[in-house]
Amino acid sequence: MQIAFSSRMMKRGCPGAVGFAFVLLLIGAAYAAVAGDPPAPSCDGGAEAYDRKADEYEAAATRYRAWAAAERMFATDPYGNEWELTRRAERLAAAALRSRSHAAESRREAAAPTGAASDGCSAATIPDPS
Repeated sequence: MQIAFSSRMMKRGCPGAVGFAFVLLLIGAAYAAVAGDPPAPSCDGGAEAYDRKADEYEAAATRYRAWAAAERMFATDPYGNEWELTRRAERLAAAALRSRSHAAESRREAAAPTGAASDGCSAATIPDPS
């Protein structure tokens, strides 16, 4: 009965149900992409690892902002998932900024004379925004 009702809604063109299903699908795909452990930077590629992770965070933040906009357009409840999606996008954008600052710090340490730092590279790991 439930499947028949859902397919009837889809055939009639219920934009709220289609939009909601699309948002849920995208959230699941993004969670799987972002949920992986970040790589630990090494001395020779630390800044590049931070920059790659910042790019990933920025791309995920952009996706979450798009999903929040879709939720705003298709949601029947004005206080639905839009707020949660927007907050997640803000956290990801902040993580991207932190990662960029870690990359700059790693570059400064790599450019510093060998005696200035104990091992010549940062021992910090890439932060997880969640």
